[in-house]
Amino acid sequence: KLYNQSTWKKSNRGDKGNKRMIYEGIREENENDRKAIFKIISQAFGRQDEAKVVELLRDSDEYIPALSLVAMLDYTITCHILFSKIKIIADNGNEFYSLALAPL
Repeated sequence: KLYNQSTWKKSNRGDKGNKRMIYEGIREENENDRKAIFKIISQAFGRQDEAKVVELLRDSDEYIPALSLVAMLDYTITCHILFSKIKIIADNGNEFYSLALAPL
C-alpha cells in the first residue's frame, strides 16, 4: 500500500534546473527491505542494538505489519518507523492496550 504519489522535483544533479521524476512515498515494509532498514537504524544510532530490537519485534506477537513503514526517495529507503502493541498495567492492576514507537 502506498501512502503518497510520485511528484516532480528539481534535480540536485547540476542539470541547470531541469526537472526529473523523483519518487517519494511511504509504504509498508516488505521482506526485501529488511537489510536496508537494519543499516539505516544502525547508522542512525551508531550501533546495531536498536536494529536488533526491530528484528525481535518482527518475530513477536506484538508486531503489526501494517504499522512498519518505510519512507522512500528516488526508490531508496530513507527512513523506517515501527509501531508495536504494548500492554500497560497500572498500579491498581487495570490493563490498557496501546502502541509503542520503536526504536527511539
